Amino acid sequence: MFLSLPKFSFSPIKEFSGTPKYYTIDNGFNYALQSVASENRGVFLENAVYLHLRRKHPFGKGLFYFKEKYECDFLRLEKQSVSELIQVCWSLENSETKKREINGLLEAAKATGCKNLKIITYDFEGYIKEGGFEISVQPAWKVLG
Repeated sequence: MFLSLPKFSFSPIKEFSGTPKYYTIDNGFNYALQSVASENRGVFLENAVYLHLRRKHPFGKGLFYFKEKYECDFLRLEKQSVSELIQVCWSLENSETKKREINGLLEAAKATGCKNLKIITYDFEGYIKEGGFEISVQPAWKVLG
């Protein structure tokens, strides 16, 4: 019912000993586990993106999350090189949410050298230039479709 996503590290020992994040195999489980008062649609969207990425990475191989001071939801590794960093949030309208998502991407980009940065939202599309990086913002329907 649950699938784990390991924390990325350049050190295999740190990677193996890091705390994984967990996702459900179906968003129906998320719905059942949420309290009635909670309507965090971002959790459902992040879980859907995880399941989509996992289909592209058999057994989750090459798929991680990154966390130091900030967190980056997904890090894709191809041929021992970080190929893509992805954040997922329902909306970037809230300035605190936007700042948190961007900070997570920038910290991961600086640590890994990756320049392919993406934020997946429910419906916004565009680009954000921040800290010398260009971040592609894409609606979920384009990414998951």
